[in-house]
Amino acid sequence: MLGPVLFVLYTVDLIALTESHGLLPHSYADDTQVYVSCSPDEVDTLPSQVMQCTSSVADWMKSNRLQLNADKTQVMWCSTCRQQHQLPSSPMNVDGVSVVPVQSVRDLGIYIDADLVTSAC
Repeated sequence: MLGPVLFVLYTVDLIALTESHGLLPHSYADDTQVYVSCSPDEVDTLPSQVMQCTSSVADWMKSNRLQLNADKTQVMWCSTCRQQHQLPSSPMNVDGVSVVPVQSVRDLGIYIDADLVTSAC
């Protein structure tokens, strides 16, 4: 029982670091997901905000003898079908790895798509 408690104490700073960048973290075991929402006029600045956060997280992890697995990192923009074409499609740099936005992700065995609707666009 002490192992998980120590892990949470060890990584609690990661949550505060992510929140300091204006992003909302969610952790499960050794996996952390980051969420953020914005208005349509803020879409162009959001990738920069996310990349700054991931850079800070990667630096924090290195200083705490942890490793960010950038190869497993995914970025997904969620919006309505009508607005999907207005979202950035360029890759984001996450700890030196180019991450291209995807249309769906798997989270704890559940597939979630970018429009959050089961109907086809």
